[in-house]
Amino acid sequence: MRLLTAVTIIVFALNTYGQDISYTQSFDSPLNLNPALTGYFPCKFRAGGNYKNRFPAYENLYKTRTLWFDSKIKLEALRKQWFGAGFRFNNDVAGGSLRNTSGMATFAFNHGLVAGNSLYYTVGFGIGYQAHRLNYEGLVFDSQWDGNDFDPFLPANEYSFTSSNGFFDMSAGIMATYENQKANKVFIGAAMHHINKADESFSGVESPMAQLLVGHFGFDITGNNDIRFSPRVAALIKSRQIDINAGLEVGFNSSYGTFIIGAYTRNFKEFAPALGVEFRKWTFKASYDFATGTLNQHAVGMASGLEFSLVKTFVCDKRIAPSSARNKKIVPKVWDKSSVKCPSFS
Repeated sequence: MRLLTAVTIIVFALNTYGQDISYTQSFDSPLNLNPALTGYFPCKFRAGGNYKNRFPAYENLYKTRTLWFDSKIKLEALRKQWFGAGFRFNNDVAGGSLRNTSGMATFAFNHGLVAGNSLYYTVGFGIGYQAHRLNYEGLVFDSQWDGNDFDPFLPANEYSFTSSNGFFDMSAGIMATYENQKANKVFIGAAMHHINKADESFSGVESPMAQLLVGHFGFDITGNNDIRFSPRVAALIKSRQIDINAGLEVGFNSSYGTFIIGAYTRNFKEFAPALGVEFRKWTFKASYDFATGTLNQHAVGMASGLEFSLVKTFVCDKRIAPSSARNKKIVPKVWDKSSVKCPSFS
């Protein structure tokens, strides 16, 4: 059974993309998904956090934490351009052996293509640093298998390793968005992570980090009954492996806030119901991954994962472009409309 456990863990670990952050609520960790999503919201400031406990049946096996902050910058002199700037911090723990910590600054440039900026494109990029630490006490190797169990006192017969490494990391992304005056919008984007393919090896043998390609699509539509529909699809491609995360969230608006229900699927092998609430510029969501299909009961228990996201927006009294840029002319502050009188004709 212990061998079955080890093999099953490895299979699921391969599907979590190793060093890459993988949230079911990927659109609620926007700076991890695409740097072009920096500043992609109607207020001036935004801060958020994410947490995921993967394989909770095994203590401390996979835990991921993210903190992030971004801002939208609009200059009055620019009618069709606005900017975004942000920073995100990730801490990813794989069992007691591997810990990855990374920080990245992200930037975005937006340009309106039509009058009112209802159609616009976004270009984003990020630069940061990753630090990986390896704890040998938590590792076992095939040479330590005695036929019944792993014996840590047997020789590992492996190359010498360093306990830590670090490297600079780069990402870039693009997006296109159409948004009408009712704030209904549709968007499509793509990103490339680990552009510089840094060496992530612990053994001294060069091992370039594989690039991660991301494509995503979604739209938001609010009907006359104040019900908001938000479908989302994200495809992640790395080392010839494709991971598709699709979902739908439905928001029920009221004078007290917005109640959210939703569901996600990952490669149609995992299903994750989600609940959330929006209240006074706070948005909280929780989801739980369940394995589906023909996986045995032991693997199903491992595949589950609890996830939380929390987002807060600030300075929303003046909606910033594109929501306020459409059909809004920039009026010099020195001009007081009350001082201008219509001419009289007699």
